[in-house]
Amino acid sequence: MRLLMLLLVFQAGYTAAGADREIEDAAPIEIELNPLDYVPLAVGNRWTYEHYYENYLHGAGDPFDIPGYPPGSPPDSLRLVEKIVTIEITHTEVIDGFEYFVFSDADYAWPPLPDFFWGGKKVRLSDEGFLVFRWNGQDIPVYDFGHPSEYGYTSTLPIGSGTTEAHLDRFYGQYRRSRIHFSLSRYSLYQGAEIIFLQEYGVGQTYIEYYSSLSACAPFAFLNELMPISATIAGEEIVYEQVYLSYQSLASTGLGQVGQVQMEEGFDFSEEKHSESSNDFELVSQYWGWSGKAACAPTSGSYPVLSSETGIADLGKMDFGLLIAQGVPPDVRLDFGTEVTLWEGHTYAVRSREGGVALLYIFDVEFPKKDYRAELILYRSAENIKFDWVYYPDGLLDGDTSVQPTSWGHLKQLFLQHSPNRPEE
Repeated sequence: MRLLMLLLVFQAGYTAAGADREIEDAAPIEIELNPLDYVPLAVGNRWTYEHYYENYLHGAGDPFDIPGYPPGSPPDSLRLVEKIVTIEITHTEVIDGFEYFVFSDADYAWPPLPDFFWGGKKVRLSDEGFLVFRWNGQDIPVYDFGHPSEYGYTSTLPIGSGTTEAHLDRFYGQYRRSRIHFSLSRYSLYQGAEIIFLQEYGVGQTYIEYYSSLSACAPFAFLNELMPISATIAGEEIVYEQVYLSYQSLASTGLGQVGQVQMEEGFDFSEEKHSESSNDFELVSQYWGWSGKAACAPTSGSYPVLSSETGIADLGKMDFGLLIAQGVPPDVRLDFGTEVTLWEGHTYAVRSREGGVALLYIFDVEFPKKDYRAELILYRSAENIKFDWVYYPDGLLDGDTSVQPTSWGHLKQLFLQHSPNRPEE
């Protein structure tokens, strides 16, 4: 019964639109977002952060100078500061017929919160899906949750006692608990600025940064960062560390079968498991070294790769469901090699030792030490990966260019073929 339901769901999802649907339509799926999932506005909701401030650029002018001190004289206690801050929605105000939610400010005078953060601000959600800031008697639309896809736009943002134009690039991460990144460029003189809204949580990590040779071996010349500790939403406390993996890992597509491989292990698609003697691919670490002259630069490290003696190709962020239903399009060249970098959210094609081909979608990469800041997998070592996979025993259709497209009947046969011991319910 469970197998039949899986087949029916797959058929409904990928044949209802018509068998002649072109693969070119397989652009990233636009998902309608509910802004309230990411901006939980209610009196009593509150968020606690670790506030980290590091400033080696005092004397370089705004926005890096520390008020009240001439260049070179502020004490170290103002250059490097760590605080714990709690921001709460204390009440609402009606202005010009609109209800604004009022956020408390930090309970300390220094360091300042990032200007584009909602602490100490009055905000509301517009009908168009913008998070609007009330600033000096005017409404400033800042964060756009109304568009379902990734894009960039320009907005006026508060900074200090005034405002500035900034370009915002919005990225959507469809993880177990999704998140929306707003990356700011041309925001004052800073080199980087970002705010992340987390599903069923609110604002997560927020930072402004600037790199400079003035910092010598210090990681930053300037950093003003909020790192989430916990939130209380509708009276329920959410500890950030307990839900962090949900924001870092994608979900299974629910298609094909689920596999798992640990570091220095591999997977045999015909056996449907790890096999010491006949793995079709393995998860290994690739080591790199650098002989540059910069005294503070790292000289070596490692990153995870997928290795295959029979051939592996990275298809990027292609729609896994459509690839299963329609096959890899003929205009997509499969450049099979023996090693590719591991990326969460990518689909790979792997040749098997028996001459078949498997498609696998990486939806979970587990690392020994989670880095709250880093979004890239490079220079980090993976411990374990989970992936959805479907195996095509007939292999390639036309040399090294495409995988044999599979019909619905063929797909059904494959599921039945590779699930002989699955009980009927």
